[in-house]
Amino acid sequence: MSRGPATGEEGADGGTGRDGTGQDMEPRVMPNGWSRFLLLQVLCSASHATPATGAGLLHPPSDVSVDSVNMKHRLTWRPPEVSCATVSYSVQFQGEFELRILNGSWEEVQACQRIGACVCDLSDHLASDSDYELRVRAECGGAVSRWAHPAMPFNRKQTRLAPPALSIHTTGSSAQVHFPDLPPALHLFLTHWQRGDELRASTVWVSVEERPFLLSQLQEGATYCLRAQIQLPGSNRSASSDTHCFSIAGACRCASPWFTAHYCVF
Repeated sequence: MSRGPATGEEGADGGTGRDGTGQDMEPRVMPNGWSRFLLLQVLCSASHATPATGAGLLHPPSDVSVDSVNMKHRLTWRPPEVSCATVSYSVQFQGEFELRILNGSWEEVQACQRIGACVCDLSDHLASDSDYELRVRAECGGAVSRWAHPAMPFNRKQTRLAPPALSIHTTGSSAQVHFPDLPPALHLFLTHWQRGDELRASTVWVSVEERPFLLSQLQEGATYCLRAQIQLPGSNRSASSDTHCFSIAGACRCASPWFTAHYCVF
């Protein structure tokens, strides 16, 4: 039985695959973003080791871009070539509210002021579906660079969708399904069934208040399977997890006569 909004069928990149149950599944996102992120951090660390020879003309950061997966938004950049010992960076953003209501002002990202890393987490700041202008500048030895911007404004609707992570914890005849680090801005659906009876699977919409989600009154000794799907609101883009199966422990009386009142859980 279903409740909540309808799910979309198209994946984050339009491709489909098959899981072990024969259901359409979304392909896993390749870790290209992580490779680029790690490379930038190596370059950023190397820029801090440059010997101090005076401030001079400070160039702005380069290759400024946004890496966004499952509504987790990170601004990254390459460090400038510098001739001082320590470089720091500051980040600002401007959304529709700042542009129209606050007369074109820019807001500082408080956690990303004079930082040494070449990455800034903007997940809590880009809270609407409007376009955002982003910028970063470098400071070194008293010199301040020009602001550097991504090539295009960023809208959080551009986020890539990757299969959601989940974990299952069983207690007695119940199971709690946890969804670590899943932003509330994404719709979440959970399909669950008793193994061997997928035709009677039930799909529910899991609200933010229901996370972690509780499955109760499960049958002792039975095995259940479930699959999670996230959907971007206002679109048909979605991504699904692998199928996860778990067993509910049964109870049996111990064979020893000394423990006739004790139950063994397996």
